[in-house]
Amino acid sequence: MLKMATYSNSKLSTYESCPYQYKLRYIDKIEVEVPTTIEMFLGDLVHRTMEKLYTDLKYQKMNSKEDLLVFYNDMWKSEPVPFVWTESSSSLGVKSF
Repeated sequence: MLKMATYSNSKLSTYESCPYQYKLRYIDKIEVEVPTTIEMFLGDLVHRTMEKLYTDLKYQKMNSKEDLLVFYNDMWKSEPVPFVWTESSSSLGVKSF
């Protein structure tokens, strides 16, 4: 039995902008190291926090805003960051969420 292919928005967008890049990334599975920016770092933390929210909801667990902020801040402090850590960086993390 054949498995139906699934396509994400990013896969479709990649193919639309450059079919060759799509081939290299998704068919040939060639990994390219992309330097992490602060925007990518923060976006990843927000994405993982939202993923926690919806995964927990799926199992009937309700998180408060404070629970999610603790989860986000714990990740912020435990992840290797792509920039110099300062006290003002700490407040930037909460403001992004």
